[in-house]
Amino acid sequence: MKTFTQGIKNRIKRAMLPKVHITYPDKETCPVFIIGTNRSGTSVVSRILSQHPDLEGLFEGNEKPQFKDGAKHATGYCESYHLWTWLNSIDSEFHSGGENAPLWCHPQYISQNYRSSTRNKKEAIDLLNSVEKYRETNRIPLIKDQLNLLRLGMLKEIYPNAKIIFVYRNFDDYLPSCDDTWYASKNLKNSLSIGQHWLTGNQIALYDLKTYFPDSYYILNYNDLLTKENIRDSVLNDLLKKFYLKQFKFNTEMISNQFRFNKEKGESRIRVDEDYLEKVYRFEKEFLNAKT
Repeated sequence: MKTFTQGIKNRIKRAMLPKVHITYPDKETCPVFIIGTNRSGTSVVSRILSQHPDLEGLFEGNEKPQFKDGAKHATGYCESYHLWTWLNSIDSEFHSGGENAPLWCHPQYISQNYRSSTRNKKEAIDLLNSVEKYRETNRIPLIKDQLNLLRLGMLKEIYPNAKIIFVYRNFDDYLPSCDDTWYASKNLKNSLSIGQHWLTGNQIALYDLKTYFPDSYYILNYNDLLTKENIRDSVLNDLLKKFYLKQFKFNTEMISNQFRFNKEKGESRIRVDEDYLEKVYRFEKEFLNAKT
């Protein structure tokens, strides 16, 4: 019954969308999508970047960190899940709130959310029009939905000139935080591997970025934002330069020990290995080109 009711709501929502687009793709709009696995710092990055005068954050709900019932961890904020609710299958482990719901990039669950393309022309146009429904200005849409990490092929189909910011967090900082949030605090047992979730999700993101957006993505290591202010500013302005946005002095006071789980932790070491993946990507591309 829950699935049926949600399906009705989604059909009504899609029927009421504005008819701004009657065809696709949209080559004029260049949204900035923020992607990353959960608890990687995407909320913080979204809130900081939404300060930029050329960007409009299409967020719903809280836009500041919230701590519930004395929890050590802030809940997600600056979310854009409301844009494309019908993409979220209520039958999936993630959206049904099952025990392993946070591990949506674990190999066991990826197929429930992975999208390399739209299902048909109607869905493609609905995706575009839903974004238009929530825009209030002519500024560049800033969209943060972590599941878009698994939809890069679909994003390329509807927004070929989109920009992607891929946020990740070093694993030796990521694991203790996630373990405390998902396992220790909820007393979950026999849960799936956080390591597989982190590794698989980040590698899929990197590979699909090279495939679909080879010249229009930026990799932001969240741990680099937890350093000195001048380094933080350098990282953010390097991002702006990559996307041809004017330089801007962001207010980054929200990045403080108050919102860090490992408050005394030194430099973390276990990063995403982009060099290794680059070798795999190029070898496969050269091999396939040689066959044609």
